[in-house]
Amino acid sequence: MKTDSLLNLKTKKNIKTLAKQVKKEHRFAFTPQFEKTIHVQEKAGTFIALAIHIIEALDWELVYYDDQLIKAIHNGTWGKTEEITLTHDHGKVSIKSISSSRSGMWDKGRNSLRVKLFIALYHQIIKEYRKETINEIEVAQRKKDNWDDYIEPETLPAPQKKRPPNIKLLTYSSIFLALALGGVLGTIPFHFYILSEFGIALGFTYGFKHLIRFYNYSNFKKLTNILLVSVVIIFLSSIYYQYLYSNYYSSGFWTYLVTIINQGIMFKGLHIHGLGIIIAFLLRIGGALLISHLRFFNLFIAFLVERIPEPVLDYGLYLSIKGYSEQKIRALLTSKGWATVIQQDMVFEAIQVIISIQEEQKKSI
Repeated sequence: MKTDSLLNLKTKKNIKTLAKQVKKEHRFAFTPQFEKTIHVQEKAGTFIALAIHIIEALDWELVYYDDQLIKAIHNGTWGKTEEITLTHDHGKVSIKSISSSRSGMWDKGRNSLRVKLFIALYHQIIKEYRKETINEIEVAQRKKDNWDDYIEPETLPAPQKKRPPNIKLLTYSSIFLALALGGVLGTIPFHFYILSEFGIALGFTYGFKHLIRFYNYSNFKKLTNILLVSVVIIFLSSIYYQYLYSNYYSSGFWTYLVTIINQGIMFKGLHIHGLGIIIAFLLRIGGALLISHLRFFNLFIAFLVERIPEPVLDYGLYLSIKGYSEQKIRALLTSKGWATVIQQDMVFEAIQVIISIQEEQKKSI
């Protein structure tokens, strides 16, 4: 008997029943994965719409989709996740599930369960739903994608008062923070360097995040340069602080450096000196730079999006998707209270970063 409701599909009992019927296939690898290909009669747009409904029923996190592919994530317990990718190519659908690095080398059949459960639910829809219902699902998804049901707001939340961007004060504050952390790093013994570098890098990035918020500065290239220079300052100043804390203060800083390089240090029975000291120091800086940059990238994206109220961001995205020119969007934002160039630029920056993330997610699939 056919039905026009997704209720049966979404019931936990139905999904659990299908899951028990799935025969798991275990995979052992550095990144375990399972892939299966099926052939479907539906065109790409129809299948994508149905696949999104299935993903929602399974409580997977929808990350990205377009007219030919979908990327979703299943969040399990203890940080164990699977990344599911679906691609539609002229009726040939590939469903792949890949374990995250935190899931270990044995997936215990989880990847095959995701893939086979999705296929089982897909076949259930095709069997139980009328053609008209499937068409309605596709139309509803198309309307959602095109924002056809979006109602333009008569008013928008008023913009919060933001100070004018000030790169000079931001730079001075970053250097001061770097020097302070350099003083902390200068007191840490060599045996704890790896742990301290990780903590110092995260600590500076956390402080830097609050500085860019306070000074309302959003030029990513210049911020990256300030970040990288500041991390180098942390480590260079830590050497000077070590000199101040040492017995070589009266001999001079250069004498201290030469002595440390020549005499070296002992680390777990290994004598590190000369070129080894220099290489170790450069590796420390490189590791901290990498950690800081990766962490800062995510924080910067959050900063751009979070400073715009959600209704304003939705309105800006709607206008952008509908093809309005920048001049027209600025005029409409002005009419709703977002009148200054700085306020409007913040909206455009948030929109651009969202579009860029979607493009990068597509490339990574």
